[in-house]
Amino acid sequence: MQKISSIKKPILILLAVSFFIFYWYEYRPIRIRRKCHTEAIKLAVANHPNSEKRRLFYKDDYNFLYQLCLQSE
Repeated sequence: MQKISSIKKPILILLAVSFFIFYWYEYRPIRIRRKCHTEAIKLAVANHPNSEKRRLFYKDDYNFLYQLCLQSE
């Protein structure tokens, strides 16, 4: 019984570290990019003069707002 619990502890630590690395380098950046994409489109559409009929926006506005959002995160 003691041998099994001594094996479980390093495995649990390895799983916890693996989960943290996956979250920090894979899942978190995807969430940030998705949030910045929707926020940049919303603000770029609001700045376009003819956006009331369709969702029009200037690509330069979108790129600027997207980069600004990414830098703030």
